[in-house]
Parts: sequence; C-alpha cells; structure tokens
Amino acid sequence: MEAIDLVLPHWPGVSTDFESAERNEKLRRETWKALETMKKDGLVKQIGVSNYNDRHLTELLEYAETRPMASQFEIHPFNTREKLVQKCQELGIKVNAYSPLGGKGNPNQARLALCFALA
Repeated sequence: MEAIDLVLPHWPGVSTDFESAERNEKLRRETWKALETMKKDGLVKQIGVSNYNDRHLTELLEYAETRPMASQFEIHPFNTREKLVQKCQELGIKVNAYSPLGGKGNPNQARLALCFALA
C-alpha cells in the first residue's frame, strides 16, 4: 500500500469532563500537526476529523495549515445538525454521516439495532 486514503481522529479529546478541556485542546493540536506531517510525507492522502462540533472546527482552523477534507459525525432525520452541516459546506469540508438510519432520538432505535443484529 502506498498511502492510506483518509485518516480521521475518532474523538476530539480523552475525556468530556471540564478538568480535561485544556489537555484535550493540546492533544487535538498535536494530533492535527502529526496528521499534517503524515500527509506532507505522503503516508496519507487526506485528513479529516470525526465527532468535532462547531467549536472544535473553529479552533482547528485557527492553527491548521491543511483544512480537513471530511468531517464525520452523527446525522440523520432525528439529529439533523443543520448548523454544523452548513458550516462544513461553507468551508468546503465534506460531511460524512454515521448512524444515517437513526441513532440518538430515533424512536425506532431498538428495532433498528435488532434488525442489524439479525442481518
């Protein structure tokens, strides 16, 4: 394999508690800089993010030399994330949905999980 097509850090931090905010910000920056180096070195073709919200994207764009190619987050009819989708579109960042059949907020979530388990 010559290069990985796309690399996305899965989550913008190591913890969601308030005390970890500064550490999370430092790790996001270090991770992005490492991904940019991997892209420059030809190890990966594209880099993006996963589970970044508006605040995380705004922060990233303050120091990123390379704009993320894609942003992956939960989006479906029960969780439309319209503002985040619009921001990504305005910035030229491709939106990659996970749980497109519904997850959080879907009244049929248990039924869908059973269908996928049986498939």
